[in-house]
Amino acid sequence: CFSSSLRYTIWFPIFSSIKRIVNHGRLKLNEQRVYAYHTVEQKHHPLVRGFDDCFWAPHSRHTTVSEAAVQAQQDLLVLARSEEAGLYLAASRDGRRVYVTGHSEYDERTLDEEYRRDTDAGLDALEPVHYYQGNQVQVTWRGHAHLLFSNWLNYLVYQNTPYHLEELSNASRHK
Repeated sequence: CFSSSLRYTIWFPIFSSIKRIVNHGRLKLNEQRVYAYHTVEQKHHPLVRGFDDCFWAPHSRHTTVSEAAVQAQQDLLVLARSEEAGLYLAASRDGRRVYVTGHSEYDERTLDEEYRRDTDAGLDALEPVHYYQGNQVQVTWRGHAHLLFSNWLNYLVYQNTPYHLEELSNASRHK
């Protein structure tokens, strides 16, 4: 399933990838989840190093992945979750596969544009919760988004990749 040259991966959003791993399809939500407050579950994991205990992250979805199905996988760790949106961040124990269900990559206007697109199309879209301060978007996720990408590149990719790539064994390439 992985290319022989692919050593580390991070998926945004992860539904199509993780549902194959947990052998579970998507779960339909009662309403669209668009913004949520998350709690770090594994505070000493390198991916969340420097994170506050709780943090905000955008979501834009009508489905989720069963947390129980993810937790049943011995190779996966739930790193951050939310009461409102469920699973946000999971990783394989070796750190080579990272799954993110939210949209930390969104800029400040993306959720607003999606919401307006959907309401203009006549869809029953919910206004993003915890997203607007009056009529203005309040960006509260940017720091954690940068930290997530930085931690992934530094702690899981850079520090775990040998200087001489010929030291990579075929076995470790296909894990």
